[in-house]
Amino acid sequence: MTAPFALMYHSIAHRRPDPEGLCVPPDVLARQLDTLQRRGLRGVGMGELLTAHRAGTARGLVGLTFDDGYTDFLDAAQLLAERGFGATLYVVAGRFGGTNDWDGNGWPLLTAAGVREVDALGVEVASHTLTHPHLPRCPPARLRAEVTDSRAVLEDLLGHEVRGFAYPFGDEDPAVVAAVADAGYRDAVRADTGAPSTPHFPDLTVPRSYAGPDDGAVRLAAKHLRHHLHARVHARRAAPCRRPAGGRDVPHRSPRSRP
Repeated sequence: MTAPFALMYHSIAHRRPDPEGLCVPPDVLARQLDTLQRRGLRGVGMGELLTAHRAGTARGLVGLTFDDGYTDFLDAAQLLAERGFGATLYVVAGRFGGTNDWDGNGWPLLTAAGVREVDALGVEVASHTLTHPHLPRCPPARLRAEVTDSRAVLEDLLGHEVRGFAYPFGDEDPAVVAAVADAGYRDAVRADTGAPSTPHFPDLTVPRSYAGPDDGAVRLAAKHLRHHLHARVHARRAAPCRRPAGGRDVPHRSPRSRP
């Protein structure tokens, strides 16, 4: 089963300089959300999206994700609420009230009280590690701490289970994915790599499409289409083969797909 469509945001603010295009101003985000709504899509958090996907009811849903936990997410939360949309906020659990020192930009992060406020608004709060490192470069002990302790911090703060995880910088490898599985997460998202979910851990390697400040209606539609095209290509490549009378393997086709 291919992954559902999800968008990846970071800061919702006017910031300069922004060489990596991580900031989407609030007015731009509002237009993007309106575009999704006009296309018949409703934004939801990743937990809701993947639950619906497993049940075969994800049609018309798009995952909205926001990485790092910047203070300006509270502006995004208001825009989401006005449209009846949900989202997932991935927070760096060891940097409450600090800044994004991993990028050196000095952008402020939510305090613990701010994270509780987001949770009270009905937004899914999930883990983005303790310190936002490149996880494949971490020794085993630190990898376990970044993945496991961040979840414990958030669960102590919020008083309920935390199920989701996002890989910092989109970096993951088999050892990192295994650590996330061992920590008990139910789903985890990667960056926009163009690659499908890993077959052995589909819910722990969910791809997302980058959403930037220049994404208008046409570009968002193109990203949605690209996602579905990639999904079809990877589904065909993963399709089992059947052996016809002549003995040569050919891709299996369901009755509906036959000419």
